[in-house]
Amino acid sequence: MGAARGSRVIDILPAGDVVIAQESGSTVTLMSSSNGSNRWSTDLTGPLTKWVGMIQDSTDPERFIVASESEGFVLAKANGNLIAREKFERVVNTKPVQDGRMLVFGTSTGHLTAHIMGSGVSAWAFTSIGSFDTDLVRVGPYVGAVSQGGDVLVLTPRGDLVGRARVFGRVDSRPVSDGQSIFVASRDQSIWAFASTGATLWRHRTPNAITAQPTPHEGVIYCHLRDEGMTALNAATGEVLWQNPAAKGEIIAVRNGRLLAWDGVTLATLDPARGDIVDAAQLPGITRIVTDAFIDGNLYAASDQNVLARFVPR
Repeated sequence: MGAARGSRVIDILPAGDVVIAQESGSTVTLMSSSNGSNRWSTDLTGPLTKWVGMIQDSTDPERFIVASESEGFVLAKANGNLIAREKFERVVNTKPVQDGRMLVFGTSTGHLTAHIMGSGVSAWAFTSIGSFDTDLVRVGPYVGAVSQGGDVLVLTPRGDLVGRARVFGRVDSRPVSDGQSIFVASRDQSIWAFASTGATLWRHRTPNAITAQPTPHEGVIYCHLRDEGMTALNAATGEVLWQNPAAKGEIIAVRNGRLLAWDGVTLATLDPARGDIVDAAQLPGITRIVTDAFIDGNLYAASDQNVLARFVPR
């Protein structure tokens, strides 16, 4: 991707006919998704900038927003030209969730805040307990967030509190949602399910702190537990459907009706009904995998040499 020596890919964003990748040295490269040819590449700032995420502008798909902790860079899809620089009032710490002209972030000072694009000011800020170190999540029309102080929040994009709950440990993974409920894996040795009102739906307790990323899909929550292995829970009740100690990692996609589990070294396919490992492949040098569609989408894999490859369903 023409990245600087010693840098690594930190984000990949598939966007229809293109895929955009960012490396730690602040280079952003846009490629054709059909053949991988580079359309443009640009350096935004210096190598010491902390980046929090990038999105395609929902109000104008011909623009991308690449956010650092202090500002957002608005780039033209056609040529990579810098259209605008959005200065944030607060230092932000999470990938933005966009609602119209507002970008909603979490901060390390325990705030949820909404930046109004084109204004340089915040629309609102909500004070919580503990920093927000993991990304926010859409919960239907709302925004969900979990702080390191155990504060579970559901707010409207306008900053109105819809629901509030608590977990009793720090979180290492982002909260996830099936569109109605919010699911949280916590170091308090539990996977939690909350309604958007903040009501606790269920709690699945385990012997160890949970640091893995849970994944919701078709009424099931998949999460790797240290002793039990990959675990499938009924999203409505928390009932254990199956466990496989030999399977681990994060469920990143479904391919040909099978779950794809990635642990940073091995990509495995699992039977969704029983959790059996159907096949597995070692992927040396691969540092990041994303998909453009959870079910039978293209897989984009980045290597430690800053090479991006696309794998298509067959």
